[in-house]
Amino acid sequence: MSASEVKVALLVTAGTTPEPLIKSIKDLTEEYGGKLMVYVIYGRPFPGQSPDPFEQAQKVVEEAKRLGLEVLPMEASNPEDFIVSCRICDEAIADAVSKGVKKLICNYTGGTKVLSAALVHVALTRTPELIPVELYYVGGEKRDRSGRVLTPSMVSRREEKIYLEELLDRALTHAQKFNYGYACSILEGLQLEGKAKQIREILRALYYWDNFNYEEASKILKELTSFIEANLDDEKIGFICKLAGNFTKISGRLTYIVRMLRRAESGDTKALNEASKDPEGLILLCMDILENAKRRFLSENYVDAVLRCYRAVEALTQAVLIVKYRFNPWKPNWQQLNQHLKAIKETFGEQLPSTVALKVGIKLIEVLEQRRLELEKELDPIMQIRNHSILEHGYQSPNKETAEKIIQLSKIVIDELRKLIKNY
Repeated sequence: MSASEVKVALLVTAGTTPEPLIKSIKDLTEEYGGKLMVYVIYGRPFPGQSPDPFEQAQKVVEEAKRLGLEVLPMEASNPEDFIVSCRICDEAIADAVSKGVKKLICNYTGGTKVLSAALVHVALTRTPELIPVELYYVGGEKRDRSGRVLTPSMVSRREEKIYLEELLDRALTHAQKFNYGYACSILEGLQLEGKAKQIREILRALYYWDNFNYEEASKILKELTSFIEANLDDEKIGFICKLAGNFTKISGRLTYIVRMLRRAESGDTKALNEASKDPEGLILLCMDILENAKRRFLSENYVDAVLRCYRAVEALTQAVLIVKYRFNPWKPNWQQLNQHLKAIKETFGEQLPSTVALKVGIKLIEVLEQRRLELEKELDPIMQIRNHSILEHGYQSPNKETAEKIIQLSKIVIDELRKLIKNY
């Protein structure tokens, strides 16, 4: 049977009683047909042990082969050692996952208690892919003096939620609250495959995006385009796929504009001119910063929300200077504004600013536009709350109401500044 045909893996722990295992293989063959493959995990026989576990396991193997199934026997060197038993179960499950199985059925009826426990433990806590795990147990109507099942009578089957699924649920809960860093940390270091790995990669991309690393986020999402599109309506992960899909549409533009601005910040005139040709891209960047502030607000991080509002307004102020006047706010060449230089010096004095941030930028725009912007009522609270916050120059910690007010005021300022370059 080729790996592509394998859909269900049955893992059995074999001991001294093959009958219950053979029964489960027959029953499951009727249920799944040729889509079933079997792993027979047994313990190395102890000296003088009777019946011999290896011989009993071989009976299970031979029956599976007789039914036309692919079967793989695997020996635990010490079935009384939990670590050793877990290791062989890890190998079996990893092999099954690598062959593309869509479900694991773990029959833990036979074998030592340690070996059975190891199979259940590994299946539920260390399966590296989001596939269903069913626990399967065959009870006995008649047993001999040693407790071996002579006549199987009761079959217990139940599908269990694996630990990986629980971890993913926790991560997605954090993602719903825009706490992408927490979401990623929950899944960090896990050996994941398939859908689980792709979900983690989307969360990583959202984390990079949320931290303005557009380039890295874009690289990750380019590899996941098909997966994202296929899961837009998924009940569990549809919301992160939609977020990722929306970002993918603008990621190239944001990546490029930020790259040009970084070069311009170092004095690259050509990069500044390139950035100035895309006013909509600059507006898009500022709006993304503002949306970032809203996410901080919704996650109750009010200080960061205020800081990002301030930066969104400041970034658009600088964008106006770049687009309309090809003026570099980080490496200002005041002679470039020669026709306005007298008015500029009257406003700022003979010693002109070495950089142009928010406050200076607004005043400079007013000089160049030869009119008041009439934004003091909105700008003063934005600057004051930001400057007095504990992460800037003071020790104030904005509350929810204050942060919400700053977001609203920032929207007003941004809407006004956008008008200066929207159709430029």
